Amino acid sequence: FALTRLLGDGSLDTSFGNGGSILLPVGNALDQARSVALQADGKILVGGFISNSGDNFAIWRYSSAGAIDTSFGDAGVAISDMNSASNDSIYSLAVYPDGRILAAGNINYELSTSDPAIARFTSEGLLDNTFSGDGKLVQSLSAGKDAVNSVALQNDGKIVAVGSAWNGSNSDVAVVRFTEAGSLDNTFSGDGIFTTTIGLASDTAFGVGIHTNGKITVAGDHFVSSGNNDWFTMRLEATSSLSTLSALATTGLTTTPTFSASTTAYASTVSNTTTSFTVTPTVSDTNSTVKVNGISVASGSASGAISLAVGVNTIPVVVTAQDGVTQTTYTIVVTRAAASTVDSSSGSTTDGVTTTTSPSTTTTVAAKAIPTVKVKRTISAKSILVSRDITLSSTSKVVITVKTSSKKYCSASGTKVKGVKKGNCTVVVAVTPKATKSVKKPKTTKTTVTIRVI
Repeated sequence: FALTRLLGDGSLDTSFGNGGSILLPVGNALDQARSVALQADGKILVGGFISNSGDNFAIWRYSSAGAIDTSFGDAGVAISDMNSASNDSIYSLAVYPDGRILAAGNINYELSTSDPAIARFTSEGLLDNTFSGDGKLVQSLSAGKDAVNSVALQNDGKIVAVGSAWNGSNSDVAVVRFTEAGSLDNTFSGDGIFTTTIGLASDTAFGVGIHTNGKITVAGDHFVSSGNNDWFTMRLEATSSLSTLSALATTGLTTTPTFSASTTAYASTVSNTTTSFTVTPTVSDTNSTVKVNGISVASGSASGAISLAVGVNTIPVVVTAQDGVTQTTYTIVVTRAAASTVDSSSGSTTDGVTTTTSPSTTTTVAAKAIPTVKVKRTISAKSILVSRDITLSSTSKVVITVKTSSKKYCSASGTKVKGVKKGNCTVVVAVTPKATKSVKKPKTTKTTVTIRVI
């Protein structure tokens, strides 16, 4: 067989092969090429059959300049014997975005029977065992002569093959859809197989195209009268099963990890001051729908504000495919910190005791948060003294006095407040820095703190 490349005006591209064409005597003289496809890197795939103890599926790969690519398959050709008792041939090729190669054609038995066959290869030219278990699929449509003449890939990875199915006396148009894994897709026409009569007899599809909205256009010919055929086109309402997002953005917080359509779990930790956020999901298939936290959201638009409770919040983002069945759930887990009782101007929490620097400011202390035994509690000056104006150091002289009129709540002893029971305890902390040569009589600073034990 031969391979020829033309320029846009229809003239030979003399930079290709030998003056625009190459003869390909790479195997037996009976080898045939019946389909061609281009890879994203410009390499050329040629599909057909190689005559090797019977006809077998064969794909040859060439560089963009027309040289055989010996890194592909076995010295440039990938071969698959689809059935040892038949003659097999590829009629159509399709290339996945990741470089995998889909080859569709037929296996022909004796007694005028044939079945559609599909094989999937890796980008290196090896059978892809994730497809139908061994990389090969044979699908009978009837007890007679069935055929596949063209194949196309949907954007959700499903496979659409078209050809003909024997109806007992002649052929009908056949459209078959398979899952990406290589099984009949029963969401399509009930069992994955659609057949229809176009004319009086012998109807066959030869071409297929997938629209961006998931619809399928089929072209072929049908018998009109002896010696006369007409061509036809038809379009099918085929639903998509793609249920992924192409983007997931949040406003009001940042999630990790970075978005990927195949990653469904995201997380964020926020402060107590973050009370809500919004989610903007974008679907991969415009025919799918999405709900954020149970509420429908238009693709590419922000959701309403989602309130955050203190603690862990799980927000589901559910994408439903056009088929109404297939769903993918993305989750965003947001952990909101608990509220702090520290005065916003200045403050600190030490050993479960929260204090402020402003004189006579009341502070709430959870009794269970103080590491004490039963009702007796001991709080040190370091625990209650937090001030921008007073620095407590080992050289400072600290005197704590009780200011509360009723001494039943607490008592002072040195730098500690003891016997704090449920109620209020107001103390005065006096701090006198150590005298220095330059400051012989340092100024004493006093801070009043009210502790409420609950």
